[in-house]
Amino acid sequence: MPEQEKLSLLSRISLWIAAPAMKWAVAMLVLLLLVTGVLIRPAMDIENDDDVIKFLPQDDPKVVKFMEIGDQFHGLQMAIVGVEAREGHDLFNVDDLMLVRLASREFKLLECHDKETGEPAFCVSNTTSFTEIKDIAHSTRESGEEEASVTDLVPDLPMPEAYAQMTPEQKKEVDAMLAEVRTRTLSLDHVRGFLVSPDARAAAIYAQVDDTRVSTKEAADKIREKIEEIQARLGTEANLYYGGSPFIGGYSADQARLDMTKLSPWVIGIVVLIILLTSKSIFATLIALFSVGISMVWVMGGMSLFGLK
Repeated sequence: MPEQEKLSLLSRISLWIAAPAMKWAVAMLVLLLLVTGVLIRPAMDIENDDDVIKFLPQDDPKVVKFMEIGDQFHGLQMAIVGVEAREGHDLFNVDDLMLVRLASREFKLLECHDKETGEPAFCVSNTTSFTEIKDIAHSTRESGEEEASVTDLVPDLPMPEAYAQMTPEQKKEVDAMLAEVRTRTLSLDHVRGFLVSPDARAAAIYAQVDDTRVSTKEAADKIREKIEEIQARLGTEANLYYGGSPFIGGYSADQARLDMTKLSPWVIGIVVLIILLTSKSIFATLIALFSVGISMVWVMGGMSLFGLK
């Protein structure tokens, strides 16, 4: 009996809510479609959050420590691009060195969208590579005084097109200079094994993403596009590798979207089939799907209007 009274009460409440809609059905339908149409545009402004770190339990002690270490050493903002010379060669040639140099410089000019305002903002705040660091050499004068000279570890280089047009004598001079640079670079403990591999076949470019202003995924995508564009411009055959939190997060987001694209049609098809089999009515199935679609538009549109993007 109590259950029947409860159901009766719920029925009365349902009828009370539905009474205006039943009385002014056409007007309510027009209003429903009008509001839905207005909310479609705000719903489309909802942005996907590609930062997988945000989905970790923020109050977990291990996550808190992980975030503290990342903030202190900027490990979560560091995008790493590896450049490996083609088989049988090392990086100390004009083509590959210019690839590392141009990428290191042009990364800092990349523009992303500010997360708050949407205005253009620089993606990368700083880059580090062996082609852009200074070489400090110490020497002792005859008087016994010590002095230090500061020069570029890798001096100015000719572009690959200019190198190809040089005379054999000029090429020998450039090659001799590159051999000296190779020897000097591999003699530096803070460079060998960190910025350049001990066998001189690979190098790393470290790009610090300004994640306080821009999306790490957008920055990672821009970095990848830029170095591949530079590689095509120079015509080098170096192998490129990507690492670091921005690239890992971007890859995870891309794969998740790819999986959703592949699985969504199957899920939708199964849901439609289940509704169709249970209701045994095409019209009822369309009504159910239409209601779900409207609910999604209202929720996402409302979130956008209230600034929850």
